[in-house]
Amino acid sequence: QGKSRPVPAGWVNLAREARADGSPAQWQGRLNAYVNQRRDRTAELNSEPASNGPASSDRTSNDSGWQQSANGLYEFVKGLAERLRPLGSRQSDWQTASENLRKAFYAYRWYDVEGEGESDDDRRKIDDLVSGVGGLGQWQAEYDLGVLREAVREGLQAPVSERGRAVGAGVYVGPPAGVAGADYDTVYALGMVEGEFPPRPAVSPWLADNRSERRREAALERYDFLAAIAAAGRSAVLCWPAATAGRRAAYPSRWLVEAANHCHRAAGYAERLTYETITRDAGQKRWLTVVASRPDGLRRVAESAAQPAGAVVEPAVRPADADEYRLMHLSVRAEGAGAGRARVVAEHAAVKSDARMVKALAAGTARYHPDSVTITEWDGYVPADIARIAGIGGQGDPVSPSALETWAACPYKYFLGRVLGLSAPAEDEEEDSISALDKGSLVHKILERFVKEGKSGFEELRKLAEQEFEAAEGRGVTGRHLLWEVTKGDILAGLREFLDAEGKWFGDSVPVESKAEISFGPPSRNGKRTTDLGEVGVAVDGLGEVWFRGNIDRLDALEDGEVRVRDFKTGKNTGNYLVGTRGGKPDYSIANGRALQIAVYTEAIKGRHPDAEVKAYYCFPLNPARMTDGGISIQIDAELRQSFHNALATIVGMTRHGLFPATPDGDAEHGNCRYCDFKQLCPARRRQIWERKGRHDPAVAPYNDLGGKAAI
Repeated sequence: QGKSRPVPAGWVNLAREARADGSPAQWQGRLNAYVNQRRDRTAELNSEPASNGPASSDRTSNDSGWQQSANGLYEFVKGLAERLRPLGSRQSDWQTASENLRKAFYAYRWYDVEGEGESDDDRRKIDDLVSGVGGLGQWQAEYDLGVLREAVREGLQAPVSERGRAVGAGVYVGPPAGVAGADYDTVYALGMVEGEFPPRPAVSPWLADNRSERRREAALERYDFLAAIAAAGRSAVLCWPAATAGRRAAYPSRWLVEAANHCHRAAGYAERLTYETITRDAGQKRWLTVVASRPDGLRRVAESAAQPAGAVVEPAVRPADADEYRLMHLSVRAEGAGAGRARVVAEHAAVKSDARMVKALAAGTARYHPDSVTITEWDGYVPADIARIAGIGGQGDPVSPSALETWAACPYKYFLGRVLGLSAPAEDEEEDSISALDKGSLVHKILERFVKEGKSGFEELRKLAEQEFEAAEGRGVTGRHLLWEVTKGDILAGLREFLDAEGKWFGDSVPVESKAEISFGPPSRNGKRTTDLGEVGVAVDGLGEVWFRGNIDRLDALEDGEVRVRDFKTGKNTGNYLVGTRGGKPDYSIANGRALQIAVYTEAIKGRHPDAEVKAYYCFPLNPARMTDGGISIQIDAELRQSFHNALATIVGMTRHGLFPATPDGDAEHGNCRYCDFKQLCPARRRQIWERKGRHDPAVAPYNDLGGKAAI
């Protein structure tokens, strides 16, 4: 319509989450699969009680927006492919390629009448690039797409220098590539943190992944860095911060450590430095300067300002701006206040006028002050009078057993994921292999269809598996091709052995009825969809009925009236469910609240088959060694049922009272924080907070007693 606009930012996230790449047809397939997944999820959410989230009309409109975005993105990719197709022609020459490239660039150049969008320098750079491509015919005999790709890449990444000034004069601030070939007195390489300098190779949603291309980009980064250092006529200074902006430890880049070893050897030392030893004995390393911390810098500012007139202070330090002056003044006042430091800081004019600072100080005091030994609103307490909290587990807001297991592992993770509805952002990096979550869902789907479609024998199971494999590939969750081929072979081999072991387990007791993914809970909000077992509630002393929703993986009813319930587990850590390991207690048990599914499933089946003998099992279909006698048998006797009720009383009771502390369990390498999606949202010193408050606050004592486990 004559008005250009930039590519919508949401398209990048959409392409990443849909794992779209390849040809336009592949883009269309994966985008459609992603939108269908969202539509299925909407249908699932619409079946939940009304208190669990936004109305169905809101969700439907959101999905409609995603469909429009997917359609727009596909049209963009299709049009881009059409415009780039002439550049891939073998009959093309450099002059023709230049014209085709100019047409492609002009189709996507963004500007408007208000002057936003491309700058004059941007436009000039693109024009120079296109003209340069046309001139390649004088140097390159034949048109080559690889050479064109390289020329475009370098042309777009080259910095734009200001016209009218000689290159190398003044101060340049930018990436290392912009320094190559220049002659500067001093070159400062800032922020040389491992993982950021050199940066991790970016994965573009517009281009298919290529490992050789990544290695090539890494080599170019290395070349640019060395060329920048070589541009230093007098000295090159390499710097790294001891901590990131998020106050997490930062380690020097491997390139900085390499340069440090060069300086160390030149000074006559044979010791090889590492990122841990580079700052050791800093005073003896003439090539190393340790810059003072921010607080120490503020003290130096104050000391310089306090010198009498005419005094010579080396170095003379002055506040750079009004904010630094206020910080200096606040620092001096606080240091001289002794025990009244917190009061002086809170009453300082620079603090009282800043609402964010007031809240930050309140959070710091509540979390870290030695006298603060109870859970506060800054570390996990939510007022229980909030309806969404008080109604958890009620008939209008039933809970899934897996949600309660999450709370038992870490209440704060439950709060962020289940109450606030947060989720981890999509990763830029494509996984090498299918994730454990996607693999588990895939195996569950295969076994579900095997039962619901009345199939028998491995050949029919294999055909279903091949269909689900193809669907997973269409969703883009399978990782790299060769690793996926190995994974498919492992899944098929595991399913074959599972089928054989299952046959031996049943023996002559052929099931008269087998069901998969048996649902329980309330009907859908519009009443059109009911669950297989209806509503399931468990009476708990002091709480009344606790209501559940969910799905049972497998149910088999035998001729003699016995009912077998199975919960499929596709992970590797099968030993976590065994009694007798790790000091005599399983990692996941009913008593400690981390394995409640079997108990809830048993209660659900008892409601439908009150006279049947119900036997429950943890079943590991990809681990035949654990398939003897059906898996790990969990028989819910009177003692275990009481443990189940005690765990429910603790988890649901504390949840309704609004207690959601972060409870790091084990060390950083093996604890429940290791794979947590929300660890970046937790306080950096969450372990110290929990060790102090978890030991002293009586409100969390029931959590410490859950299953007889200690708080610390």
